[in-house]
Amino acid sequence: MGTLKVVRVTRTEFELDDGSIFPIMPSLQEDMTPSEFQRHYDYAAAFVCSSRTSRRHVENTSDLGQERNNQNCPKSRRSSSGSDV
Repeated sequence: MGTLKVVRVTRTEFELDDGSIFPIMPSLQEDMTPSEFQRHYDYAAAFVCSSRTSRRHVENTSDLGQERNNQNCPKSRRSSSGSDV
C-alpha cells in the first residue's frame, strides 16, 4: 500500500508529505506527534479503501481528490486508470 506520510499535526489539521492539508473535525483533545497520528490515518485510509471496494456497483461517485485517495488503496483493487474495479 502506497500510504502517504503524515508530516505535521495540530489539534485542528494535519499535513501529508504531498503537501495536502486536511482539517480534523472535531478537533483533537490532546497533541499528537506525526507518527502517532499516522496510525490513525492509516486505519482511516484502509477503512475508506474497503468501503469503496464494497460499493463497486455505485457509479459516478466523484469527489475532490478521489484520484489521489485511490493511490492509497491496494493496486490490485484499482484499474489502470486509477478508478475502483
